[in-house]
Amino acid sequence: NVTIRNGQLTDQGGAGILSRGALELRNVVIENNVVNGTSSSAVGGGLCIGCVAGTGSGVLEQVVVRNNQADRGGGIFSNQPLTITATSIISNTARAGGAIQSYDNLTLENSTISGNAATNNIGGIRHEVGSCSILNSTIAYNQRGGVYVQSGASLTLKNTIIAHNIGGLWKNCNGSGTVTSQGYNLSDDDTCGTWFTASSDLNNTNPLLGPLQNNGGPTPTHALLLTSPAINAGANAGCPATDQRGVSRPQGGACDIGAFE
Repeated sequence: NVTIRNGQLTDQGGAGILSRGALELRNVVIENNVVNGTSSSAVGGGLCIGCVAGTGSGVLEQVVVRNNQADRGGGIFSNQPLTITATSIISNTARAGGAIQSYDNLTLENSTISGNAATNNIGGIRHEVGSCSILNSTIAYNQRGGVYVQSGASLTLKNTIIAHNIGGLWKNCNGSGTVTSQGYNLSDDDTCGTWFTASSDLNNTNPLLGPLQNNGGPTPTHALLLTSPAINAGANAGCPATDQRGVSRPQGGACDIGAFE
């Protein structure tokens, strides 16, 4: 229940929070923090887990990470295990990895990654090392790419929307890592075609998202418009009991795809 804002550093990681321990954040806002510089240490504008020393872990629940900036990992940089639930990472900027740059295992559930930007590549999530699991999340409207998986890293997705991410060659899905679809994922273009190969996956399908706003709950979300093809199109097996806002799932015959039920 705190807000951390307006931190300033140059060529050091974690202008908002630098953690090398077991960090847990709940109902926290991290905003308007800036790491200046372009060195390898200019990372994690909002939050840096491990950061150079490479120790610790992170748990974020019902957190808003917004308007932070760094050379890499504008919102979050992590080289340690990180679990993110019911969280919005929005409007952060970096040269690479506008929202998140991850070098260790990453779990993302019931969360929204929206409106982040990169000047070079991947405004959304840039996952470099280890495994990444994404469940019932919405990754949308990021500049220069939605999700990137580096060679040697792995990604598993289920009940997730990756849509409306734009910018040259970097669109929704990128990278040469190992990707496994557990089904019920949706992309509005064909860049996820080699990822979303399950019969229940939807490619070239507009999810019909509402604007990022307060739709109830502690963190901003993109609501599904009434005619969205994501409604009742997810899997009940493994679906979280509530959505990002805390609304129970499912509201219809099946869970909806994305962070919003």
